[in-house]
Parts: sequence; C-alpha cells; structure tokens
Amino acid sequence: MKFVTSVVAVIFATCAIPCLAEDCSVTQGDLKFVEQLQAAVSARDTAWIARHVALPLRVNQKGSVHWVKSESDFKAEYDRIFTDKVKAKIAAQPLDTLFKNYVGIMIGHGAVWIYRAPPATLDGEPGVDDYLIFAVNR
Repeated sequence: MKFVTSVVAVIFATCAIPCLAEDCSVTQGDLKFVEQLQAAVSARDTAWIARHVALPLRVNQKGSVHWVKSESDFKAEYDRIFTDKVKAKIAAQPLDTLFKNYVGIMIGHGAVWIYRAPPATLDGEPGVDDYLIFAVNR
C-alpha cells in the first residue's frame, strides 16, 4: 500500500505541479511576453491584451470575484479591469525581479497572474501567443 501511495504522490507532483517536474526559472519567453504586455498596456492595445486573456478571466477585488466571459466583454470592461493601479503595477514591474512558481508568473506583487499555455508542439521555446493572463487583482 505504501508503494501505491508513493507512486500516486509522484505522479500527482509531476503532473499537477509543473515546477516540480521542470525548472521554474524565468525564461526568455516569459520576459518577452511581459515586455510585450507592458508595451500593450502603455499603448492601450486592448485587442492585443484581449487575445492574451484566458477566458473566463478571474477579476478579484476586496473579497469578491467577477468573471469576464468573452473577449468582447473584456474589451468593454477594460478600464474597470485594468485600473490605473493595475496598469501602474504592470509598467513598474522590473523584468529582473519577475516571480514564477507552479501557478504562473506574478506581475506587480500579484496584480496580474499569467501562465504559459501548453504549446501546440513541443519544439522549443514558447511564443508569446502561448501566454495567457488568468487573473487580475484590483
């Protein structure tokens, strides 16, 4: 029984928590995506940002959760989601101090969370289209 429990624990750890199965270091792809996100926020490129949002997007504020269900809803609610405070935290995030763990990449002390979606192919470094914003904490 102990053997079965150990095998199940190892399978869970390597599948459910990717950083135990691979290095959680910040990659060049991570840096590139964050740079492009910073540029898109600065330019107010809501179309680019909307294409990089995992839907439904979780938006948290003061203990309540709001779910943005579509790209068109995201664009319509952009100013409510990406408040001045959130945009300032994204802009101020130094690339050399990005935090990354099994959940994803944290920007602005948790203002925005990003994950790398599984690539369609396993042929190397992910492209920027493999990254998605999955949570915003206003």
